[in-house]
Amino acid sequence: MTRPPRLSVVVPTWNGLALLRRHLPSLLAACREMDGEVVVCDDASSDGTAEDLPREFPSVRLVRRERNGGFACAANDGIAAALGGIVVLVNNDVEILPGCLPLLADALEREPSAFAAVPSLVRPRTSEEESGTRIRWRLGVLSTSIGTATGAPPDYACGAAMAVRRERIVALGGFDPLYAPFYWEDVDLSFRARRRGAVIALVENARALHDHGETIGPRFERREVARIYERNRLIFTWKNVLDPSLWRRHLAALPCKAAWDAVAYPAFLAGLRDALRLRRPILAARAIERSVARPVADRVLLRL
Repeated sequence: MTRPPRLSVVVPTWNGLALLRRHLPSLLAACREMDGEVVVCDDASSDGTAEDLPREFPSVRLVRRERNGGFACAANDGIAAALGGIVVLVNNDVEILPGCLPLLADALEREPSAFAAVPSLVRPRTSEEESGTRIRWRLGVLSTSIGTATGAPPDYACGAAMAVRRERIVALGGFDPLYAPFYWEDVDLSFRARRRGAVIALVENARALHDHGETIGPRFERREVARIYERNRLIFTWKNVLDPSLWRRHLAALPCKAAWDAVAYPAFLAGLRDALRLRRPILAARAIERSVARPVADRVLLRL
């Protein structure tokens, strides 16, 4: 019987053949450093990914989706197909630098409480560092930010490059398709893991480069991206914020924010309308979070 690989690199992709051609060589080279495989999950692309990828990269395992479902569905299907005990989720616009994968795997195996290990993730065009993630609570509204780590562990593992134990992500049900097509899925998954007592480990000497915006920017209008972001941060809030006093603050803030943004930022109102249409599945997901035994408190998770 063939021994399964130690690690599986999973790459969700949609119409990203050009990006795969650019970045798969570095992933394959990184996997040659250790016992690893590369799994690409094609989310019903129309750019020839399913036809050209097996010919150009025969060592890559290709998972094909018949219908486009967004990042969460593609990532979940890739993870389901992975054979390694550790899964490294990588965007198709990310370059993994030498030595990164063994360092991430070692960090996970060394720290039993770690749900995910993340590398230093730099945007080459702007030199921005994405690893120091934070979830901000201000005046009843949540937002996210990135930046250089300040000593505290990241609030969430950035989905562009993160290593997780396969059994743990499966136990959590994977990424939530409610957030389709993109944004906030990684925040949600990490928050749910941390509510259950896990931590996110930053491995600063593991390095990767992220051509941020290459996957979404060319395919979606800016207004559409803003609407999806606003909808999804409301989905996240309604699903995950359980503290009664924080919940009351959020409900009190919604009318004020809606009135303020009616002219200044109409994407919020559009996102609010879309989130309200999903209230039933959101409430069902919220009930699951409320049932967690001995959860870590919201105020701890949000560092309030």
